[in-house]
Amino acid sequence: MTTPDDDAPPTLTDEQRRQFCDLVVCRAATLMEEHGAGLSMILDRFLTFSAAQAVAIDGKANTAAVFRRLAQTVEGDTFDHLDGRAGALRH
Repeated sequence: MTTPDDDAPPTLTDEQRRQFCDLVVCRAATLMEEHGAGLSMILDRFLTFSAAQAVAIDGKANTAAVFRRLAQTVEGDTFDHLDGRAGALRH
């Protein structure tokens, strides 16, 4: 006899959930690429989806503020080690 808890998904740590989400995003990007989407389209779809969800949850002003902070991070040195890899998927 099974109980409702027997079918419950295992409890994951925040790090495990983050790693799982990263895996799903990478697989989604690979599927898009395998079906002919270029890098610019893949990025557009991810960013558009992210922006729409963020606006729905946090509102336009908060979302814009987060995207501005993200732009500052990109312009800073956080991703310098990736610069120069244009044209290839790095997921």
